[in-house]
Amino acid sequence: MNPLLILFLLIGVSTANYTALSYEERPCGTDISNLWLDVVAVVDNSKVMGNGDLAQIAVLITEIFAESRIGTSIPNQPKTTRLGLVTYNWNATIQAGLDKFQSQQDVFENIFNALNSVSSTSESYLANGLVAAENVLARGPNRGNNYQKVIVLFAASYSSHSNPIAIADRLKQAGITIITMGYNNVGDPNFYQNLAKIASPNKSFTEKSLSQIGDIQGALLDSNCFCPPNWTQYRTPSANLGECISPVALTAVWNAARLSCRNQRPNAYMVNEYCPEKHDFVLQLVKNTPGFQQPYTYFIGLAYSSSGKWQWDQPNGWPQPVLQNWTNWDHGYPVSSSSMGAVQNQQKGEGAVWRNVGVWNSAAPYVCEVAACDTDNYCVDEDS
Repeated sequence: MNPLLILFLLIGVSTANYTALSYEERPCGTDISNLWLDVVAVVDNSKVMGNGDLAQIAVLITEIFAESRIGTSIPNQPKTTRLGLVTYNWNATIQAGLDKFQSQQDVFENIFNALNSVSSTSESYLANGLVAAENVLARGPNRGNNYQKVIVLFAASYSSHSNPIAIADRLKQAGITIITMGYNNVGDPNFYQNLAKIASPNKSFTEKSLSQIGDIQGALLDSNCFCPPNWTQYRTPSANLGECISPVALTAVWNAARLSCRNQRPNAYMVNEYCPEKHDFVLQLVKNTPGFQQPYTYFIGLAYSSSGKWQWDQPNGWPQPVLQNWTNWDHGYPVSSSSMGAVQNQQKGEGAVWRNVGVWNSAAPYVCEVAACDTDNYCVDEDS
């Protein structure tokens, strides 16, 4: 089973029941009905694929999107997915642009018609399919830069004709996610390895999987979890999470920094550090952000509240979780003082530790956080 699906099944809290008091990192949204992407399915319809696998792919595509809203004709509903279709053999054919399917019924009728039989040739050049998908995405029509672009490739063989890996690299560098599903119908020992080079990280799957629908849906949900421009998604070695972080090199006192974070985006706040992994990620991000200088010192969202507890910042009006579990206080801290209610990370060796300072008389850079854009959190196009 693919690691994305495992994450969605086993994660301790989902966005459906996530609250500020969960004291866990916000996961990416997992509501497939709220998927909002621009997707092009690219299907190998050469004789190598075979009619049986081609028919199965038609079923697979319709099932993957069965619960998602299709098209742009639903009033006042931005959480919709546009689906295009490309078939390829020695040549590529655009079967449907992004504006053709406006309902589940459209998808059902057209997908099965377009994938009803294989072509008469065994030549299969997936590079041509990728280029055709790129053209579909470029032609649009454009509905905003906030909609992530995805190619889902169903391939039965691999040919180096026209260097498909180079084409895929160009697409991925342009921000397009590539998901692959491989059907090794020619017994090529290097087939899956080559297809993995085409795919984005952790998004290459095979027909041997017992959860093909879940594999691709998980990859689509992961693609639909991203950060606005100038924000960095919090990532662990195993997964992307539903949080975005933005270090700010300008100095401010803690209360001013808090207001600044809230003004950057709706429901933004000062960064939380519930675990050492998050702390280390933020520190590394600060080190890589222009304007920050050693020794690194920056405010985080921890502060002493009027209720006499250390609590983490949250969006305005949300409950603020009390500090628990892991802490990172320097030796001798926190200092007991009613005027020292703000917390900074201050460099100590190669790492950084928490020290409490004055709320109004100590200025430093700071780090902001906001929920990622995903199926539970639609983000408008800032350029529109």
